[in-house]
Amino acid sequence: MSYHQTGPLSEGHPLLEVSAGDYLAEETFFAGAAARSELALAANRARIAGSAFGRHWSWEILLTIFAAGCAGEAMSLSAAIGRLGAPYEFARRLVGVMVNEGSIRIGDERLSDDSPLSVTDHVFAALRCYLREPGRQPLAI
Repeated sequence: MSYHQTGPLSEGHPLLEVSAGDYLAEETFFAGAAARSELALAANRARIAGSAFGRHWSWEILLTIFAAGCAGEAMSLSAAIGRLGAPYEFARRLVGVMVNEGSIRIGDERLSDDSPLSVTDHVFAALRCYLREPGRQPLAI
């Protein structure tokens, strides 16, 4: 066989056999990692300069729920708030606003501490794209 018949993307090459579902799962995995990285940066800024500097609680709650969804984890209201260390009543009100605005969905009829939370489909897709933008990726040095 010649080189042209066995080139890197010739028929039967494993990369050509990757399904759209596999590709989407990989994109979701890396977007979840990017969300966790964003959360770590926010926590680090807060350690350096205090929580009033660089803490955007609604964004961090959204990223926490998104990252859990990317990892296939269930995330309750109390777990999301506890993971961030956010002021509880304030964060609970923020989640209520995000539910009303359609960014977060709850698995129960009413918002309670044990309510399972997830980001809505359109927010999930938008965050996955946003967090995977090439300009948001760290530079290799």
